[in-house]
Amino acid sequence: MTPLVSIIIPVYNRADLLDITLESVSKQTMRNYEVIVCDDGSDDDIESIVKKYDKRFRVLKLKHSGLPAIARNAGIISAKGQFIAFLDSDDIWLPEKLETQLLFVKEYPHLGLIATNAYKMVDEKDEPDLFFEGMQTYQGNIISNLLSDNIVVSSSVLIKAHLIKKTGLFCEEREVRAIEDYDLWLRFAMITECGLISDPLLRYRDNRIDNIRSQQSKVHRAEGHIHILRRLNKFAKKNSISIPHKIYLKARRNRKKDLVKALSWKNIIKHITVRISIITDSILIRRYN
Repeated sequence: MTPLVSIIIPVYNRADLLDITLESVSKQTMRNYEVIVCDDGSDDDIESIVKKYDKRFRVLKLKHSGLPAIARNAGIISAKGQFIAFLDSDDIWLPEKLETQLLFVKEYPHLGLIATNAYKMVDEKDEPDLFFEGMQTYQGNIISNLLSDNIVVSSSVLIKAHLIKKTGLFCEEREVRAIEDYDLWLRFAMITECGLISDPLLRYRDNRIDNIRSQQSKVHRAEGHIHILRRLNKFAKKNSISIPHKIYLKARRNRKKDLVKALSWKNIIKHITVRISIITDSILIRRYN
């Protein structure tokens, strides 16, 4: 039987956490799925973990790249489902996660991407917090909101597989490592309406939050966001899609401000260059008022 949903799980080591993650998938109330564990050259014996589950679970062994985008893309290419769901190897789905999303898309069949709220776990013994406080269930155009900030938790996403042909796969460039999911969600929001479900349907491990505490990581992240916006602009032009210019320019200006804050005084020349571009964007924004 052809699976309705293909679940893509990239992993590098983390065998103990992966087992917990796969257990949460096995408890899903919606049973028509396949699980593709994309092993990015782990030292851990990932295959022995996956073999504990039934034939719907399989391993895709890959050469180590250190880029989750490459692992996810290999899973997408291998997927057979009408829908694709993404799950990080240390996150945990609640049992009704897939069923709730599929019922939502049945009610709103025009939606191409459905995301949900999540519980944020710092310590499994602690009472988890909501990832997005005050999140409302919504279906429609989310590109303006998404340009302002990433409002989509990667492990919550369910997409229609055929739309990948229009958006393209995850970006495998190192400039967007750790934020390649945001890059893809923006492209999805440009071509289709999306759904947000306020119910928290997964537990997200917050102890990994991309190690952005170092200044170098903050610079990389800020530069990555600017790169993503350039890519989005090219995508819109290539596909003759109208982009909300004022909100786009505000997003670009804000990302450049983030870069200025992250840069050290040693990068003074680049600092000045970015500040000039912020002023230019501000002038363009006023023209749209």
